[in-house]
Amino acid sequence: MSASRLRLGIGVGVGVGASCLASWVASSSRLAGLGPLSDDVGEGRRHFDARPSLLSCSNAPFGGGGGGGLACDASQGSSQQHGTKKNKTRVLIVGAGLTGCLIGALLRREFKDVIHMAMYERASYPAGRFGAVARWQTAVADLGAQVLSIVNVDEEHEDAGKGGHGITHDAILQAREEVSRLVRAGALHEVVDDEDVLGETEERTLWAGLWQHYVARLGLADVMSSYLAEAKPDTLHFTTKVEAIERVNSTKYGANSYRVTSRVRRNGSVGTHTSTFDHVIFCVPAPDVLAIRGLVDLLPRWCVDALRRVEYDSRDTVAIFYDGSMRPHLSKLFGSRFELALDFPTAVEVDNDIHTLIWQEAKQDRVRYACGGVTAHFRTRSSNVAAPDGPDLVERVHATVARRCDLPIASVRSSAVASKVVQWDTAQVIRPMESVADAATSCCETCGLIIAGDFFTHSSFLGALSSALASTRVLCEQIIGRQ
Repeated sequence: MSASRLRLGIGVGVGVGASCLASWVASSSRLAGLGPLSDDVGEGRRHFDARPSLLSCSNAPFGGGGGGGLACDASQGSSQQHGTKKNKTRVLIVGAGLTGCLIGALLRREFKDVIHMAMYERASYPAGRFGAVARWQTAVADLGAQVLSIVNVDEEHEDAGKGGHGITHDAILQAREEVSRLVRAGALHEVVDDEDVLGETEERTLWAGLWQHYVARLGLADVMSSYLAEAKPDTLHFTTKVEAIERVNSTKYGANSYRVTSRVRRNGSVGTHTSTFDHVIFCVPAPDVLAIRGLVDLLPRWCVDALRRVEYDSRDTVAIFYDGSMRPHLSKLFGSRFELALDFPTAVEVDNDIHTLIWQEAKQDRVRYACGGVTAHFRTRSSNVAAPDGPDLVERVHATVARRCDLPIASVRSSAVASKVVQWDTAQVIRPMESVADAATSCCETCGLIIAGDFFTHSSFLGALSSALASTRVLCEQIIGRQ
C-alpha cells in the first residue's frame, strides 16, 4: 500500500483535543468503569505535594480529575450500520502514548470503520512523556516534552529534508504536513528565534540548525488527545496493563490470532481481562515489550536482541505553580526566554542537579492565569540509583528559584500553591534501535504482531510519527494478506 494513501486530512479532533475527546466519549454507546485515578504516569511514578486537592491528578480529558479507569466501547452503537464486531478485523494498540495515538489516527484514516480498534493504556489517561502534564485551575504545565519538533525541509541547507538515523524523507514530509494542519487549527504555534528562547539540550543537536520547534497553547497533551479523538477507538481501556500474550489457532478466530491477558485496576480493585485479536501493535518502551510474558518467543530473534540493547536514561521532573507574587521575579529571571539550560554544555554552577528550568506562562505566549508555572527537569540519573524523594525534589526547585531570583527561600516556598513530581525510570532514549540493529527500521513485525515506538529512531514527534507511518503500512499489508 503506497505511502501517499496515508497522507489524508487530520479531520476531527485537531485543535480541540480534550474537549473533542470528551464529546466523543459522552456520545459513545457504553461508558463504564469510572473510578479513582491511578498513580501511574506512563512509564514513571509520581508524587503530589503542596495542596494536592487543588491539582488535577492527570491530564484526564474525561472530566478533569474526577474520572479515571475509563472503559469505553462504542462498537455496539455502530454494529448495525457497519457490521458486527466479530466480522471485523480486530486490532489492539497497546499504549496510548504519542506513537499509539498517532497509529490509531492513521489506521482510522485508512480503514474508517472496517476494523475494530481497541486501545489499552496502563495509566489513567493518554500517557508517556508527551502526555504528562500538571494542571492547577486553568494553568497547564508540560512535564515531559516541552516543544514539538520537526525538521525544516525548506531550509537552504544541504541536508534539508534528507532522511537519516532511521527516519525516511517521506516521514519528514509527513511530519511537516501534520504540523501545518495543527498550526492552522490553532493547536500549535511556531517558536520564533528559537535559539534566543530555548535552552540547549542534547536531543536538539541531531540535525542541528534544521529543527523547527512548536509549542501547544493548551499543553502538548492536548495535541495527543486530538489524535486519540480522531482515532475513535471502538474499545478504550485505561488502567489496563498487558501482561501476557499467546498465539491461538481456532476456527473462531483464525490462524495466528492472539490471546492477550491484562491486569485491570478499577475502583481500587485489581482483576484480569482476556481478549483475542487478529493484530496487536505494541507502542510501549522497549523494556516493557520484553517484560510481556510470551512476547519474546513470538518475535524475530534480531528484534529481541536489538530491543535488549536499547538504552534509556532515568529522569525526574517537577512542576510548581506559584502565585502572582512570583510573576515579576520569574519574568526578570527568564527575560525573553522560556527555557534556561543550567548545565549544558558547561555550567559554572549546577543548581541542585537541575538540567533545565521552563517557565510555562512565557511558553503559552500570553497571560492566561494568575500564577507562574515552572517546570524543572533534573539531570539524568543512572538506572541503578534510587530516585530521590518527591518533597526533596520540590525543595530543590524552590532553592534554585530563590537563589536565581535573589529571594528568601521562605518567600518562594510560601508562594507555591501546588506541585507535581514525575519520576521516570524509563525516560529519554539514549541508544535507539537504529544504532544497534543490522538494518535501519522504524518498526518490527511478524505474523500479525508489530513493535513500534520512537525508540527505533529518535525521541521526538518525528521519531514517533516515523514509526507510526511504518507500522500502519505494515498493518495494511498484513490485513490484505489475511484477506
